[in-house]
Amino acid sequence: RQDFTNYCKVFCDTIEHAGYDSMIYANMKWMAFTLDMEELTDYRFWYADYHELPQCPYEYTIWQYSENGTVPGINTPVDLNIWFQKEG
Repeated sequence: RQDFTNYCKVFCDTIEHAGYDSMIYANMKWMAFTLDMEELTDYRFWYADYHELPQCPYEYTIWQYSENGTVPGINTPVDLNIWFQKEG
């Protein structure tokens, strides 16, 4: 658990240091059993959960709510997401 938490920190810090925005992509199982969420409160999350309503007690910036979306011109299913942060 500590190793995966540290990997996330190093990855995000490296990306941010290079001048880019970072985010950790995870589902509830990873948040509850693989990561130490108390150590990751300074990082943003992209949360994957395909229930009608998200089942997450943690703060997240993006909710990936489907893996079966459709987009004109794309012949395969696509992920659908909601971004909860205002730009600017």
